[in-house]
Amino acid sequence: MLPNLEKLRISCIVMLLIGIGIAILVIRSLSGSAPQPPRLSSSSSQPDSPPQISANEIRRIFSAPPSNTITMARKEANPFYTEHYVPPPEPAPQAEPQPKPPPSPEPTTETIELTYRGFFETPKGNRNAYVLVGDELKTVVVGSTLIGAWEVRTIEAQKMILTSPAPDDREMDDRQARDSLEIPFNQTKTIEIPKSS
Repeated sequence: MLPNLEKLRISCIVMLLIGIGIAILVIRSLSGSAPQPPRLSSSSSQPDSPPQISANEIRRIFSAPPSNTITMARKEANPFYTEHYVPPPEPAPQAEPQPKPPPSPEPTTETIELTYRGFFETPKGNRNAYVLVGDELKTVVVGSTLIGAWEVRTIEAQKMILTSPAPDDREMDDRQARDSLEIPFNQTKTIEIPKSS
């Protein structure tokens, strides 16, 4: 236990001596006078007088047209410039719209696809043909009207023949008395018929 007390006493004495030495140094430096600031040399000449500007020169400076600094500021990124108060550009003059062309007359005929799909024969000997008219499958017999004015004239294994009525006396053209259309088996033919209202 004694060695610890001895060490504590010695360390306290050393600390006290260091504190006294620092205090002596501080007191010595305070007793001296502060260093004198350096003397500034004063110039004996008067400061330059401001340049003399005539009244005409002042008017010319303030009446000058605005410079291009505003337009240059638009091109560069500038946080102090806004286009909020700049009026929008004038709209370009628009050309007069072109008048609409007259509507084309509606076609008076329509095109229909016909496909001969085969036939069957009844016990009485009547032949019935399967004909695909557009997307609709129809069963027809010889002499019946298929579509429009086209009638079934002949039904055979490899073909079917349709005929249209003779033209009116008012239509004088060089058609035969009756038009005929041959549709081979499982092949598609197109015909034009008057459009139904």
